[in-house]
Amino acid sequence: MQKAFFTHLIIISTYLFYYIFLDHLIAPDIEIPWWDRVIYYLSGIAVSYCTFLLILPRYLKNKKYISTVVYSLLLFVPYAGVQYLLDYVLKPYLSPEEIYRSFESVYFFSIHFSLFIQYYLYGLAYWLAKDAIRNEREKRLIAEQQRRIEEDILRAELATLKAQINPHFLFNILSYFYTKSYRISEELSDGILKLSEILRYALRDTGERQVTLEEEVHNLKNFIAIHQKLFNNELCIEFNLSGDFNNKRILPLVLISFVENAFKHGQLTNSIDPLQIQLSAAQNHTHFYIKNKIGKTRKELSNGVGLNNIRRRLELAYKDNHKLCTIQEGQYYVCNLTIYDN
Repeated sequence: MQKAFFTHLIIISTYLFYYIFLDHLIAPDIEIPWWDRVIYYLSGIAVSYCTFLLILPRYLKNKKYISTVVYSLLLFVPYAGVQYLLDYVLKPYLSPEEIYRSFESVYFFSIHFSLFIQYYLYGLAYWLAKDAIRNEREKRLIAEQQRRIEEDILRAELATLKAQINPHFLFNILSYFYTKSYRISEELSDGILKLSEILRYALRDTGERQVTLEEEVHNLKNFIAIHQKLFNNELCIEFNLSGDFNNKRILPLVLISFVENAFKHGQLTNSIDPLQIQLSAAQNHTHFYIKNKIGKTRKELSNGVGLNNIRRRLELAYKDNHKLCTIQEGQYYVCNLTIYDN
């Protein structure tokens, strides 16, 4: 409050000094008492302050437009009264030797009403600017609170998933199965090893919000390989990689969610309409494309992270630096994801 008071005091003092000095430059031969100019400009400043402190926040902000017009016009009455007292009462009394213009109502009201409108617009502009800044701050605060809430929800979801499984116990059991199955079936042991890598990747503790694109691709290959084993290598999948993945980073478990969705809802055993997966790393962006024919049956093998979750994670992490488009084109479901480098 004290800071705002001194800020406005500086603004008013600067305004008075500027216009009094400007009057002297425009008419240096005309001697105008300093008190005359101070009262003259202070009355206009008072109009501006009454406008943005009293009338606009009380009536215009509450959409009381008629009251806004009425009280704005009523504000002209004390302003005109001060100008009348200054020009026709105070000046003749303090400087009786000067010759003053006689009162003419049309001239007086036309001059001072135009000045009143000018000061009123100053107040309106200040109020609109201040209101816009306040609204923008409130929007940013709400957006920041929403972002924190969504991040907390995601952390809670992941923490719940991790809490449901004891990683050490799970990996020890998988290691035991891998050792026992190795002598019986190399294919079975390889599947167990890949499943272990997928779970370790999903459940690992990391302070980093992103992983290398190469790690995500390796996890994706394991996921596809397990599905191939489940369906006796009958799945028709075209998986094409291009570009340099060494310096690229991405949110973990993003790409696998789109592939998982294709496995759930797609027809993947037709060699004419295979599942198409393309991942390319360009100089300033990474592009992921997947297309599958929509199947009649539904297959289930989920990592627990849905597409809505992925959308929220992408919006939080990349904001405007990504484009995600998922559409149905006839019998096909197509997903395009582009992530731009910061």
